[in-house]
Order: sequence, then C-alpha cells, then structure tokens
Amino acid sequence: MEHRCIICSWVGFFLLFLVVSPALAAERSGDEAAIRKAMEQLDEAYRLRDGQMFGALLAEDFENWLGTDKGRDINVKIGLDGLKSQPNVQYKRSAEVGIVFLSDDVALYKAHWEFTGMTDAEGKALPPMELLGACVMVKRDGKWLMAAFFSRPSPDQKKSAARPATVPIATNRNAPDRLKKAVQGDLPK
Repeated sequence: MEHRCIICSWVGFFLLFLVVSPALAAERSGDEAAIRKAMEQLDEAYRLRDGQMFGALLAEDFENWLGTDKGRDINVKIGLDGLKSQPNVQYKRSAEVGIVFLSDDVALYKAHWEFTGMTDAEGKALPPMELLGACVMVKRDGKWLMAAFFSRPSPDQKKSAARPATVPIATNRNAPDRLKKAVQGDLPK
C-alpha cells in the first residue's frame, strides 16, 4: 500500500511538472524578450545622448558597481557628463553572451560591447575597445530596468589597448583617485 502512495505521488508530481513547465518556459521567454528590448532602448538612448530616455530605463535605486554613486539621477548625470567629455564615442553590442535569471524578477544580462571614437586626455584618438559587461536587471511593475552595471576589458582585447572604463570613471567625481589612476594605467608598477 505504501508503495502505491509513493508511486501515485511521483506520477502526480510528474504530471504537474508537464502542465506547469511550459507555462514557466513561456513566461521566461517573454522576460528574455523584454530584457533584450530594454537593452535595445538603452542602446538608442546612448546613441541619442538622451538622458530622459536613459533614466527611464534605470531602476530608481540604480548604483554604480563600486557603490559610490547611488540613485538614478546622479548616474544619468555622470553618464551624460562622460558622453560630453567623449563627444564622438559610439558603441554597439557586438555579441550577447546570455541572460541568467537569479529569480523571477532579477536577471543578469551579459554581452560584449565595442566602443569607438574615444580620445585620451590630449585629444589623441584611441583604438576601438571591447568590453565584456554585465547588467543587473530588475523587474519592477512588470518592466525590466537596469539596477547596476559592471564591465571589464574583453578577454580578447589586446593588452596594449587603452581601457574603455576610463570614460565613465575618469568623469566620476566620487571615484577614488587611486581607482582613477589604476583604470587609466597610471599607478606605479
């Protein structure tokens, strides 16, 4: 008798899995599409240098990866200041790495971004840069928003190339001087 109960329980779980699994997969697929759409909108806001559009895609509690700048408004201002200091910079997502869901309303979006049109402090053109980046995306009121962003030079990026992170960090008034120098490669060896 006990074996029948166990077998019936397993059959029940299996049938429940068959019913629930497609619904969850469809919801996840819809969330992936919404995250990709949000990333396309962020690309467009960046291309247009549109702070209002950019801000609408950031979570209100957005913070930089270092935790030194918290809040949507300050991070939009820092981003726009960085674009003003690099008026010719352009970027594109060159390859999506993937989306990892940490929960139903938190996901990590990973991609490669290529930056062109950057200059150094003297105005000398820098070679194109490739970053590997990760965006923490949160679902708020049914909309996916960026809550944090981290990037580093792509593993394929030549070591001799300047690092794209110099643009946002160099314009970030709250970044520690040592960090600014490290990112710009100015620390003593």
